[in-house]
Formats: sequence, structure tokens, C-alpha cells
Amino acid sequence: MNNMAIRWNIIKDECVKIGGELSPLSIFMSPSWDRKIILPYFVPHDYRHFRNVEGIASGLAPLFNVGRNSFERALIGCSTWLHDIGMAAWALSIDDLSIHVDELLKDLKGSRIGDFKRELLESSMFFKGCLNEDNCRGSACNVADLGTVYISKACMNRSIDYRLRLLRFVRAYHPWISESYVEHKLPKDVTLIRELGGGAARFSSLVGEICKLHDNKVELRNRVSTFEGYEVDTAKYGALLRIADALDFNRSRVENIFDVIRNDMVNDGFFYVLKHWVFKYAVKGVDANSGGVTVEISDEAEESMVLGFLLFEVGDNLAEDYETVNLYRRLPNIVIINGGKDLTLNKYISELRFAYRKLGELKDADRLGRYGKELNRIGVEEEQVNAIISSFNDAKLKGLMNPPLDALALALTLGKNASGLADLIAQDLPSDVRSHVGELFIPR
Repeated sequence: MNNMAIRWNIIKDECVKIGGELSPLSIFMSPSWDRKIILPYFVPHDYRHFRNVEGIASGLAPLFNVGRNSFERALIGCSTWLHDIGMAAWALSIDDLSIHVDELLKDLKGSRIGDFKRELLESSMFFKGCLNEDNCRGSACNVADLGTVYISKACMNRSIDYRLRLLRFVRAYHPWISESYVEHKLPKDVTLIRELGGGAARFSSLVGEICKLHDNKVELRNRVSTFEGYEVDTAKYGALLRIADALDFNRSRVENIFDVIRNDMVNDGFFYVLKHWVFKYAVKGVDANSGGVTVEISDEAEESMVLGFLLFEVGDNLAEDYETVNLYRRLPNIVIINGGKDLTLNKYISELRFAYRKLGELKDADRLGRYGKELNRIGVEEEQVNAIISSFNDAKLKGLMNPPLDALALALTLGKNASGLADLIAQDLPSDVRSHVGELFIPR
């Protein structure tokens, strides 16, 4: 290995170290940490997630014409291990980053700007310009007046409502927080200073931009520059990171931790986050290379869990990233292996996305009531059934709840037989989705 390769390996290893130390799992394991106040049950964005994403990204890198030398591999490694650092906002002195609202609006897709501005106003309590929420609602505060992100005061509030608002804020803006953290903190790292000297800031800027580009709200367009003679198009790395991140939906990401906190999640009424955890148990592993992606379904996964995985993990979490990246760079086949049967998933992704949205729009009281009755029938406690039914119509949870899948996730979380709920979901699916995917995975 030549000196240049050794140098870039040292830099990559330093990013891995930083990502591992600052990941939310490090905070989770701290005895002084109160997960109920700071972290409202996010799926882990920790060293296991970063490791998985790096593995998937490295496998797919040839399709994006990156990863060909030690410098490009260092960019992949650093961005995969730091892209979700913004999810650990409570550990990063986020207020010290002085992230201005203008930075959150930069590089957005044109079609997302209007919605994004409305979301910013709804999160006004997390900005210095609007510390008094009562004086800063809707037209009472313009986006330009928000100023810089300031969450310390809001984090002191222990109410469920504020925890929910904090969840939505950090979830929505963590790519920009990650970018700001990397650009502000990484150039001060002694290892990067030793290896890159004055180039540490420029390298950190490239990594930070790639971190931000993993969010599908950000426009993927050519962003070509040079660094030490290397040509860098950060959009290529951002697209690679985006799809690799979306494909990390296997059980290794959540098992063990979910067993510790699942009861708290149910007792606290955080029903809408259960689907982010429990459906991942359907997947034994994900393998990616330039020839394609293989998703292996666990032998222990019951049909109802596979249904939840397809509709939520594929139809919601994967679909939009897949579609935007596929427009930028043609993606290979994604093959699901389930019980010896193979299914090429690509042609079904848009249908699953449509199905997820249609299920989320289900508002008919009688149809929703069927899910409550089935939860009662399979032995879910009356108090929990009443709480989740109430959540279905809670305006504060708009966009977070998908009633049929939340009911299914609750049943699976509690270890109940969810086949009846799966049957109800199948009945509520658009007919073309039932006919196309149902033969292998969805109960008739």
C-alpha cells in the first residue's frame, strides 16, 4: 500500500471513529440519558447502521463510477459514517452551530420549498427568532424571522407534545445539521489537520455536502469540483448514499434495542414509531454489488410481518429514494428471496408506494373500527386499543400515522397473531397491488 492510500485510510478510520463515538447508540447506553425526553424512540442511527450503509454503498459504488481509489473510498467511508450525526443533535451542542434558516432552504427541490417553509413555521419554537411559541404561529412569524436553530430551551419541556415536535424537527432537518456539524467540527480534528493541513476544511465541506444530499428533499444535480487533483461530483456520492441508506432495513439494525424499549413505546402511546422497528425483523440480510441487490427474508418472519415490510419499508422508506436516484442513475434489480421464491421488486415499488399512501388516507370510521375490533379479538388490552384508535384521528400525528400498518405493528410488537389484521389490510389495498404482489407475499 502506497503512502497516499495509507493517508486516506487514516482519514477514513478517523471518520469511522468520530461517527461511532457520537452516534445515538453511544448516548443510548449512557446511564444519565433520558430517552423519553431527548429521543422519542428513533430507530438507531448508530455504528451498526453506519456500518451497514457503508457496506451497501461500497457494493454499489461501481454503478456510480466512484470508489475507484483510496481518496474516493475515504469520501464514501466518511460520508456514510457521518451522514446521520444530525440525529444525535442533543450530543452535539447544536445551538453552537448557529444554523441559519437560510441554510435549511438551500438546495431544496423546487417542488418541496412551499411545504418545507410551512414545516419550518410549525417548528418555530426551535429557532432563536421565535423563542415564545405563542407569539410565533403562522402569519405571526415569517420564515425569514426565524433566525438560527436554538433547541436548548425547547428540550427542557418534558411534555409529550414537545417530544413529538422535537422528533419531527430533528427527523426533518438532520441532514442539514449533519452537514453543519461536519463543516464546523471536522476541520478541527487533529488527525485531519495532520494529514490534510489547510485542506481539512475543504475536505470536510465535501463530506458535509454529501451528508446533506442523502435526503430526498435535496436536489440531485451535478456538483463537480476538484480536491488535490481528484475530480469530485458530490451528487454521485449523495445519490449512492441516499439509496444505500434506504436499503438498510434488516433486523440487525434494531434487534436487542427494540426488546429493551418496546414496552415503553407502547405504554407512552408512541404507536406510530412501532412500524419503523418491528417490520425490519422480516429481513435477515441485504447484499449489494454492481450486479444487483438481494434482500433475504427471514425464515422466522410470518406473512403478516413480510406484508408490513413491503408496504412500509419498501412502499414508504425506500420508494421515494429509489425513484429519485433511479432517475439520476439507473439502478440494478432488487431481488427479494422469500422461502425459496425470488421476486424482482423494482417494477412493484411505485405500486407499493401508492398502496402505502392509500392506506394512510383511510378515514372511514367503520373500516378503521375493524382494526380496533381485530386488536381486541387477538387479546390486545382495551386501554391500548382505545389509545391507538384515538391516535388514528389525532391532528398532531398527521403524516406520521398509517392506521392499518400501525395496528399491524402494534400486534406484532406485542407478539399477537396478526394474520387477521393482514387480511384486513389486503382487503383495503388497491386491487392491482393485491394481484401483482399478492401471489408471493400478501395474504388473499
